[in-house]
Amino acid sequence: MQPAVKPEVREALDLLTNAAPTKRISGAKRLRKLADPAAGPPLLAALENELAQRKPWESRYHMILALGFTGARGALPFLWKASAQTYDSTILYNAFGDAIVRLSAKKPGVNKTLAQVLATGNYMLMDGAFRAVAMLRLVPDDATFAAMIAVARSPQAALDVGGFPDDDTGVRRWLAAAAAGCKPALVKHFLEECRGFSDVDLQQTAADSLRGKYGKQTPY
Repeated sequence: MQPAVKPEVREALDLLTNAAPTKRISGAKRLRKLADPAAGPPLLAALENELAQRKPWESRYHMILALGFTGARGALPFLWKASAQTYDSTILYNAFGDAIVRLSAKKPGVNKTLAQVLATGNYMLMDGAFRAVAMLRLVPDDATFAAMIAVARSPQAALDVGGFPDDDTGVRRWLAAAAAGCKPALVKHFLEECRGFSDVDLQQTAADSLRGKYGKQTPY
């Protein structure tokens, strides 16, 4: 039996078919906050339509993120397939990585999922995946986290992932945030490296993690 759709969820879902992009974005953001499993299937259908019609990146981005928050694991095959496509707006890969990790955290598990993400070679996808690891406070095994650190040190990561001109932090911020839950001996040198960057947010995040503390993060 399908779960009943709450009125507030139905109202948000109805916005996804609105002609105005701002309304669709608003609907997706509401669904992310509601995190209701009943929204999963209709949200997936709306996202498929949004991607097929090449709608503005903002509405696609927020629908992808929202799908991860619904817990709709049945969407994983579609998300993996869609994440392998080419998009002009590379920020979409960030959302795909986030949603894939959220939906995979319990099964097949974070280590296997991160191995798959790393194998793609897509640094934007990795950045989104690392963000979800940090926000969910997941703790990958030592070998997986070591592989993530190696990726973060890649010069190509800094070229592919940049929030502003001359941003050389790459995928380090979210990995530094996630490091708070890892063994100090595994992450200490990496976090000390992060403190040497000029980015103030990265410095603070690394300092928090060196104390084993998950600092406050507002990514969405």
